Amino acid sequence: MLKEELLTQTQQSAIKRLKSLLICFLFLVLFIACNEKQSTIDQEIMGLMIDKYAVLPPPPPSINANDTIVDAFVADSLKSLKLKIGVWTKMQNTIGESALNSIPKEYLTLYKKSKKENIIEDATPLISRKGHTTFIVDTLQVKKSMDFKGFDLLFNISKIYNNTSRNLAIFELGISQSRLSGSSAVYCLKKDNGSWKVETVIETVIW
Repeated sequence: MLKEELLTQTQQSAIKRLKSLLICFLFLVLFIACNEKQSTIDQEIMGLMIDKYAVLPPPPPSINANDTIVDAFVADSLKSLKLKIGVWTKMQNTIGESALNSIPKEYLTLYKKSKKENIIEDATPLISRKGHTTFIVDTLQVKKSMDFKGFDLLFNISKIYNNTSRNLAIFELGISQSRLSGSSAVYCLKKDNGSWKVETVIETVIW
């Protein structure tokens, strides 16, 4: 009888340990799945922003005020250029405080300050449908010079904040031609029929 009781207690303990391990495993799977889904969303959004905003500024207007055809031709030509896009590795955990009062309420509720900064370790998944080349910049090298070497534009994006349905997103993006020429803005995006669209743009800094 005693042996049977001991065996039953051992079996119960084994079952409890198995349940605990199973619960931990399920939480781990869910955590990995959520991270992978967020990573995919980040890649989709960054690819969209690169294709939408990776354009060099046009040259100064022609001396001849009537010569608008050449200027329009140059502007269109710039849009078709295939650029080298440097991507800053850290996705900062804050967005411009000056923009908070202008952000639509449905997007403002998504933004929550976090101590954690996301890190972009590989730019390969950031696919440009327009043929732009993307890569992670050497941040130490970038800080050594006022002008960028080896790429045309630098994209510096904050952490991307989503709602639970993953169809709304808010973040800040800075685009620079050099350390002395660039601008940043807060972007509010909505996913409609499977595609992300920019709903609101709020400028934050120009340098």
